[in-house]
Amino acid sequence: MITELDLTGTIAVPRGNRVVTQQSLNAILQRHSDWVNGEPQGARAELSFMNLNGLDFSGYNLDGAGFYESEMSDCNFQRCSLIGANFAKARCGGSDFAGAILRGAIFSYAHLAGCNFYEADLRNAQGNRAEIKSVHVVPSWPITYTSHMVFVGCLKLTYQQLADDYLGIEDLSALRAMYGPDVDEPMLRHVLQVIVLDSNSCDAVPCRNENTYPLPEEE
Repeated sequence: MITELDLTGTIAVPRGNRVVTQQSLNAILQRHSDWVNGEPQGARAELSFMNLNGLDFSGYNLDGAGFYESEMSDCNFQRCSLIGANFAKARCGGSDFAGAILRGAIFSYAHLAGCNFYEADLRNAQGNRAEIKSVHVVPSWPITYTSHMVFVGCLKLTYQQLADDYLGIEDLSALRAMYGPDVDEPMLRHVLQVIVLDSNSCDAVPCRNENTYPLPEEE
């Protein structure tokens, strides 16, 4: 598990949407996994500005990997660990992220139409304002939500769970003033419902590992 990113030994792939083959990708993925595990032969993969369309990344540890502005439609990221990975401005249409660990991943301005995020872990991820949205309660600590799930702290909740368990918040003015019209009222209500949870509520939902983010303290 990466706790601090060291960019020394990074594999630099030339800019310019160069096409990457599955064979060359497999070698890069293996070296990146070695880098994550602290092996001397390892090197961090930087795959920004590449043409990665249709490639298979499934099962690899890609924590901290860079995919900035890459072409990567119909890729397979099933069960990958992608903690802190950067997908900003990447074109990922139709890619499969089922079961992937995407905590802290960056999807700002990414194209994610048709992507599969079934059972993905998106806690603390930065959304693209479309398929994945995020609301910053405090700096660098967004509540991330999709059409089906809300991710906050170590909690992963469906909208039905929120409706069933965390009702009763009425005043939306504070968050509306902070975030403006881009955040819809139902989500503002859900955000308020989640923020007032006591931090001990994290124990109610199993966390995928020990590195969780604390809930904000109730004022």
